[in-house]
Amino acid sequence: WNADQPGDPATLSDGRLSGAKAFASGAGLLSHALVPVDVDGGRQLLLIDLTETPPAIDRSWWRVSGMQRSETHLARWDGAALPPEALIGQPGDYVREPWFSGGAIRFAAVQAGGIAGVVDRTRDHLVTAGRDGDPHQRARLADLYRAAQGAADAVARAAANWRVDRPDDTLAHVAAARAAVYAAGEAVLTLAQAAVGVQAMFLDHPLNAALANLTVYLRQPAPDLQRDRAGAAVAAGLLTPTL
Repeated sequence: WNADQPGDPATLSDGRLSGAKAFASGAGLLSHALVPVDVDGGRQLLLIDLTETPPAIDRSWWRVSGMQRSETHLARWDGAALPPEALIGQPGDYVREPWFSGGAIRFAAVQAGGIAGVVDRTRDHLVTAGRDGDPHQRARLADLYRAAQGAADAVARAAANWRVDRPDDTLAHVAAARAAVYAAGEAVLTLAQAAVGVQAMFLDHPLNAALANLTVYLRQPAPDLQRDRAGAAVAAGLLTPTL
């Protein structure tokens, strides 16, 4: 649970945890959570036993159009005592590069999977409805495939170039992958809705939840910054087109 609640960030002082985390997915369901907090010396990662140190959970906060079942809530502690073994590593370890920014490849992969899921459901709908023979729908299917495969390829390339001994190269490829996946996701959302039409808006349609969930999950932090980083890497010669 990385995201601090604005105005009430989680902190650790004299072995006691106070403050709140936003976007605490699985709150109320998980047995343990990895929770970064600010301490003297930097960002400290904690492994918290949520049974022994349960937070107060605000379930009224998560009112979104997608990913409702992720149980993403506000979690807050007020001076909760933590044992020394709750500390993982040293202050600053959590935000070391390339692991911190480069680790974003994990959710880019999840996004790419969500994109593929939307493509699958769109294809299934068109085939079942007998609309896959329409040339306009076939064009959309081709565009959907291109976007989804491009997202998957971008993640695979970033994974293949993930190297601790070349952090600048690693971070450039991860930024490029994030930018590519984000653009592919936006394109797929538009194409899928155009292909299926209003039927995709019905709550019981298989595509409805996939569209809503992907719309929410695409909104990871700073997508514009990733495109800027990728562009800077191209200018510096770190990113070049290859076959």
